[in-house]
Amino acid sequence: MPDILICAYKNQAENVEPLLAEVAQKIGPDNIATNHTLYRDGMAYLVKIDLNGASDKENEATLGHKFGNDSSFDGGFAYAKVDGGSVELETDCVASKTLWYYWDDNKFFASTSQRAIIMAKGSYIQNRNSVYSFLNSGIIIQGQSWDSEIKPLEKNSSFVFNTETWTSRISSREEKQYYQDIIPKAKQMDALRGAISDALDNFDTDYDRAVLPLSGGYDSRFLLLSLLDRGRRPQAVTWGRAESLQDPDNDAVIARRLANHFNLSHSYCETFTTDESLEKRVIRFIRMGEGRIENLNAYMDGFALWKNLRDSGKTGIIRGDQFFGWSPVATMRDVLNSCAMLSGDLYDNAELIDELSSYRGSAPEGCARRKGESLPQWRDRLYQDYMVPSFYAALNYIKQKYVTVYTPFYSKGVQNVVRSLPDKQRTSKRLFKQIVNARFSEIPIAKRPANIQFSGLFSDTEFIDLVASNIALLKDTKFFTPAGIDAIIQHLRQSSSGTSNDSTNKKSIGSLLPPSVKSLIKRSGLYKQHYYLDPKQVALRLLIIQLVDDTFNNDARRLKAR
Repeated sequence: MPDILICAYKNQAENVEPLLAEVAQKIGPDNIATNHTLYRDGMAYLVKIDLNGASDKENEATLGHKFGNDSSFDGGFAYAKVDGGSVELETDCVASKTLWYYWDDNKFFASTSQRAIIMAKGSYIQNRNSVYSFLNSGIIIQGQSWDSEIKPLEKNSSFVFNTETWTSRISSREEKQYYQDIIPKAKQMDALRGAISDALDNFDTDYDRAVLPLSGGYDSRFLLLSLLDRGRRPQAVTWGRAESLQDPDNDAVIARRLANHFNLSHSYCETFTTDESLEKRVIRFIRMGEGRIENLNAYMDGFALWKNLRDSGKTGIIRGDQFFGWSPVATMRDVLNSCAMLSGDLYDNAELIDELSSYRGSAPEGCARRKGESLPQWRDRLYQDYMVPSFYAALNYIKQKYVTVYTPFYSKGVQNVVRSLPDKQRTSKRLFKQIVNARFSEIPIAKRPANIQFSGLFSDTEFIDLVASNIALLKDTKFFTPAGIDAIIQHLRQSSSGTSNDSTNKKSIGSLLPPSVKSLIKRSGLYKQHYYLDPKQVALRLLIIQLVDDTFNNDARRLKAR
């Protein structure tokens, strides 16, 4: 479970090493064995958890990978170093692996784990802005953390903390802005293909100990093709429901067909089979992911998939995460919704949030549309600046508790080319998809995911009871109103009995239109897209908020009382 923790103290502190050892043990999974190493430089400490061999130097740590030499700032990585009276932190071009930090007059902490910092400082102060954004979007928006005292390091940044003068310096590396390079389409394809090729040429890992998560989509397919072109034959793995193997258009079947076509070793793991109690699985999801994301449905096996990979000697996964472009947009609300940033009155049933709380959070700094920015440019900037470091970083952090996550498409070279493409070539990853199809089209793209979807969680009455009993505890907090919580619980009970008349479940005519036609009608002003909060999804978010608050408060008390 690769994690990093750095501590520095202005004055002499007692029992630091036992405390750090306990933190390292407590933030790890409870179903696998982990180890840690500790390096000391004066009153600064670097704890590397399950990072043996990841760095040749004992005073530094790299999560993920860097392209080229050790001084490169390109790749999908988080980097930390303790050296000669300073602490250095670095993030990649999209902050794909989050580094958090905190300091006061006497102590400094930095870590890949919010929980580690909370334990080390012995306090937790709930961030109301994060509660509000999570309630609306199901993620912790970039720039926030659950603890108002903890901050994430921004993308493409270098942070240096001087432990002698007790001062900090943050600098951001220069990056290319969006523009449209007027060149023939063939040259656009060559540029994107070449940038991806350069990234893969500079990527390497121990392929005997890494697996490729293979779906039926474009991203993992092209990653597989690129690795095969370089003489690599990774072991592939796909996960989901058992019944997905009976659906010929499903990720499960298409991935198996791809693996068979290229004669690859491939395994399919069922993710909804376990003997563990529901409560234990939900609590483990909170502790491993630190409540940064709502995607509980993908981990209902209690992380058995990831434990089995680890037990079989696999220590890494190679993912096809990318930023080649995003979904079609025609309005401001389309842009914000596509990047999980819709909130408050922008929902058509905003009264659902109004009834729960009178608090209104503020939007992250820098997310507003810039002068001269097209809607697709705004969309893709938000995707890279907020969606990747919020959603995908959180999604991969959960897996990172068991394996190192490699993302070779995250490259500054690729990013620069993507930002030069015309809007239409980025929308729906159009140009990238054409590159993939030109390379291999013998097996179709999957139409449906293999894993259980969000709605499947609420088909289980035990899950509904668990949600209802836990979110009822929020009625005793200052943030939420008892009436609002009762309304959500009532909806859960009604929906499970089939008596709910929730308007959000009704399909509009617009939902039946092709995206291109709907986009054209939207721009004309003749059609308005409606966005609704699903009360069941809000209930899930309330559950996570309640369990996060309970977990983090216990973390703060547990070690403070030592």
